[in-house]
Amino acid sequence: MMDDGMMDGLSYTIKANSFDNGEDGDAASKSNHIGVSLGMGDVTFTYGQANSETNTAEVSSKEFGVGFSISDIGLGIASSTSEDDVSKDQTDAISISTLYTIAPGLSAALAYNQYEVSKTDPALNNDGTEIFVSIQANF
Repeated sequence: MMDDGMMDGLSYTIKANSFDNGEDGDAASKSNHIGVSLGMGDVTFTYGQANSETNTAEVSSKEFGVGFSISDIGLGIASSTSEDDVSKDQTDAISISTLYTIAPGLSAALAYNQYEVSKTDPALNNDGTEIFVSIQANF
């Protein structure tokens, strides 16, 4: 399901989907997702929530983001968390990004991502930082 619209200067998009493979036991797999995006001028807010279930895991995730664009520059920040309700493993992440349009068809992007993975076995915990730089050309 998807719905787009405009209401008094507020644009919105709502998306939802659900999946069930129809299997039972070890082969069973189900998931669902809902996402909402609200735009007001140059600012966009997004929220998403997802759940998936198999015989070994029940993972629930939530995401939130804010984006802003002005002229040739776009800025965004997003946060997400995901937890396996069976194993209690959890992943948290935050991302800050910017996109600059250098010329029509040419842009540069920079993203800073930080994540933390918390496992029930502390020896398997992990965290890190990623930095991405890219140049994109469209012809």
